[in-house]
Amino acid sequence: MPLFGIRLLLTGAADGKQILPAIFSDNYFSLMNGETKTVTIEFDSNAVGKDGLNLRQNRLTTYRT
Repeated sequence: MPLFGIRLLLTGAADGKQILPAIFSDNYFSLMNGETKTVTIEFDSNAVGKDGLNLRQNRLTTYRT
């Protein structure tokens, strides 16, 4: 199933708060079946803290056939 409007968020593992600033090489993109994408993220490692981070994706729209 193709995925449209994928948005990535970088969040703290402990509190789930978004880590800002974070610069993504791409955001709001789509993927077809079997397709992959590599996204690089630049951020201040001091903003992460000792608990680490999570990368979340939100699907805005899905297409079903």
